[in-house]
Amino acid sequence: MQPQAGGAQEPDPTAVAANFVRQYYTVLAQRPQDLHRFHAGPSRLSHGTLSDFHEADSQGLSAAVAAQNYEGVVPAVDSVAAQESLGGGLVIMATGTLTWSGKPALRFAHTFFLARQEKGFFVLN
Repeated sequence: MQPQAGGAQEPDPTAVAANFVRQYYTVLAQRPQDLHRFHAGPSRLSHGTLSDFHEADSQGLSAAVAAQNYEGVVPAVDSVAAQESLGGGLVIMATGTLTWSGKPALRFAHTFFLARQEKGFFVLN
């Protein structure tokens, strides 16, 4: 932790990342329609492969998540890495698998930029 003005302690990036990833993938599994609430400002969501790539701006985040049909998904996070970045933000990388009943597991690597706000962070990708 880094000291802040006034003696307050900055949150540990690893602890913030672990907490964020736990919350994000819990919402993904239980209430995927609420994932857009992690995002704010001019945030974007991009996903896919080189041959099948999709991107949504802040206005289309909710629809983009709904189009992914995460209903019934079981996420399993294998690793989380975090690094401090611009303006006190954090870059977080999570890897793991998404599994739906009766379908093969889908591997993922998800990168987030958590920007500072008055109380905590928000996703600004």
